[in-house]
Amino acid sequence: MGHFNEKKSSNGPLHSLNTFTRRKRTRTPFFALLLPVFCFALVSFFPCGNDPDRQQTQQHHDQQLYAVCSSDGDNVYTVDKDNRVTECMVVYGADIVDSGSLVDVKQRFAERSVDLQEDDICFIPPGSILVPSFTDSHVHSLEYGFHRMLPLDEGDSIPGVVQLVKDYMLSNPDVYKILACCFYRQ
Repeated sequence: MGHFNEKKSSNGPLHSLNTFTRRKRTRTPFFALLLPVFCFALVSFFPCGNDPDRQQTQQHHDQQLYAVCSSDGDNVYTVDKDNRVTECMVVYGADIVDSGSLVDVKQRFAERSVDLQEDDICFIPPGSILVPSFTDSHVHSLEYGFHRMLPLDEGDSIPGVVQLVKDYMLSNPDVYKILACCFYRQ
């Protein structure tokens, strides 16, 4: 099955999942589950250009035009009405002023007699994505994201949920981790 290791046992084909579902459900505050996500986001701040001094780089960019780009394709999610994914976004102060491929962005700014220098282009680490941020989202947007990947509320029983997970794995072989939400058995 590719990326999934099944463990055969007398309890069924997916012993680890069956064991998990038999445990008594304990309530963990949703925010406590998301704390590692917020910590990772803070730790993974990336420097721009070739400047090793992050504080100086941040001050430099607070007052100037700069681009944030993906070095390995379209990994900048605009979350606009068309739900576009692109290579770069251009920021001036606190505003996103343009987005598109690096070539197109440079061309549009050159047409306005604005030269986007190499030191003004930040690249996110390879394999990373860039998504919009919210000042005070208080995790509602993250909960929505978890639910969109694999909503378990469509499963009417534990075997139904296991089938949902199996179907998702088979139809998405490039996904190594699955975030699922909202199966409550009464």
